[in-house]
Parts: sequence; C-alpha cells; structure tokens
Amino acid sequence: MKYLFVLFAITLCGLSACKDDPILTPDPTDDEIKMILDGSGFDNQFISFNDFWDSQSSVGYIDSLDATEVKAIAQFNNSPVSFWLRFPGEGTGNYTYNEPIPPQLDYPAEDRYFELVIGNDTTLGGIAIQQIDLQIEQYDTIGGRIKGSFEGAVYDYSSGTETIVQIRNGVFDMRRRY
Repeated sequence: MKYLFVLFAITLCGLSACKDDPILTPDPTDDEIKMILDGSGFDNQFISFNDFWDSQSSVGYIDSLDATEVKAIAQFNNSPVSFWLRFPGEGTGNYTYNEPIPPQLDYPAEDRYFELVIGNDTTLGGIAIQQIDLQIEQYDTIGGRIKGSFEGAVYDYSSGTETIVQIRNGVFDMRRRY
C-alpha cells in the first residue's frame, strides 16, 4: 500500500509539472470572443469561443494592407467556430461597415471585413452584412492585447433563404501576435 501511495504521489506531481509546460498544453492565453445571436435558428443564443487553436490565430497589424486583423479559430458546443475581422490602421477607434450597395462599394475591402463561421454550415457576414458597428477600445504593442466590441446585423443564407441575424454585446479580447 505504501508503494501504491508513492506511485500515486509521483504521478500527481508529474502531471502538475506538465501543467506548466507550454509544450505539452494549449497556449494558456486569456483570448476571448463572445456575443449574443438572434435570428435564423439562433434564439438570443449566447456564443462564447473556447479552446482556441493558437497556431491558427492571426492577430496584429498587416503593414502591406495598413490594416489590423483579428482572426481566430476555436470551439463552441464541440464544433469549430471562426471569427475574422479587419479594420483600418493600427490603433483604437470606431468603425461602421454597411451593406455594399452600389455605387458605394467600400465593403468588403482589404482593410474592412467581418465574418463569423459557426459549425460547418453557417457563415455570417463576409459580403453578406447589413451593418456592423465596431469599437476598438485597446490596442497594445506585440504581446499585449487588442480589445473591442461589435454589434449589428448580418445575413444568413445557410437555410437557402435570406434571414437576418442580429449580433449584440459582441466583445473580443485577443493577444496581439504581430
């Protein structure tokens, strides 16, 4: 019995040591993306990304586009979800993206984009937006945070018809990678 206890103690210590080893565990960032969706099968549904795939995250300033990108892949309800946002420049500010109606085709553009993919068959945003209001509240140097909030309305065509999905109380808080 004494040997069994020693073996248990060594195993427990070994597991707790591995917990702090970044090579053996997911990146313990405090990345966060969450929102409430309403419409097209979402009934005031709270969406919160978890288990971020850090190697697939792209968060930072793209010099060639003069734009900042916040791109993340994670999980929600054991299904893949992705979030992709671009806004002009590198800093805080407020932006509004409107439905692209000629002759004002200024969205989407290399420096303005919003897309949310839930599961394998629901893409919200992309070129199918009605309006997205975006506020960038914190913009740190590399290794710091990019934080913001968003809300608006996007179109969903996944059911074969056009429906509007409202996005409320959207927030993101991501570690800047570049």
